[in-house]
Amino acid sequence: MKISEALDLHKGDTVTAVGGGGKTTIIIKLAEELAGVGYKVAITTTVKMYLPESLMVVLSGEETDLKVAVESQLGLFNCVVVGGEVNKEGKLTALTENELAQIRSITKLDYLLIEGDGSKGKPFKAPRCHEPVVPEFSTLVLVVIGAECIDQPLSEKYFHALEQIKLLTGLDMGEVVTERTILRIMLHSLGYKKNVPDSARWTVFINKVENQKDLNKSFSLAAKLEAQGVNNVIIGAAGKKPPKIYYTSSKRVLDKCLE
Repeated sequence: MKISEALDLHKGDTVTAVGGGGKTTIIIKLAEELAGVGYKVAITTTVKMYLPESLMVVLSGEETDLKVAVESQLGLFNCVVVGGEVNKEGKLTALTENELAQIRSITKLDYLLIEGDGSKGKPFKAPRCHEPVVPEFSTLVLVVIGAECIDQPLSEKYFHALEQIKLLTGLDMGEVVTERTILRIMLHSLGYKKNVPDSARWTVFINKVENQKDLNKSFSLAAKLEAQGVNNVIIGAAGKKPPKIYYTSSKRVLDKCLE
């Protein structure tokens, strides 16, 4: 199963990915799938993201008319990356709200994929006061979790924004972050239900499942999320070639064992 199928995408969707590490990989793989079957796709960010390789890039700082420049490139390529500039860290910086609205209004654009959160590559985080940055026109908010963080001690190795995690859960450093702890952060009013547009769909992707232990824990967490009313939980490994989807709520069990 493809990532686009697991997400149950609709043509015209604006997908904003938030949460832990793996967001950029999911966005790129999703863009490749969609562009590969002829859809016109733009990738951008409301924060900062690592610059995708081997894709056409349009920077607002280098264009007098950003919308025209992106439209022109979409006439030549099915996928275009759009951002403000490339900073000293090699990351793509965010567009302004006005620039983002311009991209969204491009008629020939079929899908807009946005990275709306930063996690410094860590599997899980709790959003801070200014996070996540989700445009109001987002139609799907995708919350990403790295499976390797489940049942790990609260530390910088696995988690980002530690103080916010402590605030929302009452945990101290070194205490175990269980499935229920993750569930609490996911569904908290100051967690990943924050800044979600009223009309947007909300999906959780438990990513980076690399072994049977990860898979078993992911199924357990997915069941708890579904019991709390989450309509679509995906379990997979977007970094595999090709990406692997083990489960989606809509398709039920696909594969309980790793190959």
